[in-house]
Amino acid sequence: MVQCVLRRHYAADTAELPGMGLGTLTVNATGSAEAARGAYESGARHALLRQPVDLDGDDPAGTIAALVLVRDLTSYGVVVDWRLVHSDATAAWRRLVHLHPPRELLAPGGEDALSQWRASHCIGKCFHRNGPGFVQVRDWRTGQLRKITIDEPRHRAAVPQLLEGARAQDIDQEVLANYTAAGLVDMLGTHAWWMPYQVRRWPQSHTAV
Repeated sequence: MVQCVLRRHYAADTAELPGMGLGTLTVNATGSAEAARGAYESGARHALLRQPVDLDGDDPAGTIAALVLVRDLTSYGVVVDWRLVHSDATAAWRRLVHLHPPRELLAPGGEDALSQWRASHCIGKCFHRNGPGFVQVRDWRTGQLRKITIDEPRHRAAVPQLLEGARAQDIDQEVLANYTAAGLVDMLGTHAWWMPYQVRRWPQSHTAV
């Protein structure tokens, strides 16, 4: 279960002003994507996750629910105040750099890794868009653009399954291996989740992309 405190303004120091609070959002193992959409449409522009997100924990489904919430709030441009726990700070920021940077990265070397994350983060770092008969991913996380077009039916069919996380055993194993090798799917224990967020609007003119 993920608990998230919603506020109307991007800046945390406005939290005590009248009318800024929008209450607490509670998300179970599924429903994070819909919850993020609802939060944005309600006027939320700042979200505080109450519990740390522990990549080394023993609840992969719960951790993925939190990551999906952060992923989709990021896609809407909502400021996310969250804390991340992981044993490998460098690995964490490099694969999650497209997400809104956490307030704390609780790991050996976490402060240096978080500084690099903040310096490298930008809107549109890793996203996907749905077209007629294809899914396209644009991934800048390594510093170079990777454009991946997915049109093979089995691979396309797996994307909706993975959007909110799924048990790895429920996904076509060849497809899962391909997505993991490409860095589009992240494995947490026995579960997997789709990392790119859906583009809501182009970060620059459509003529440039």
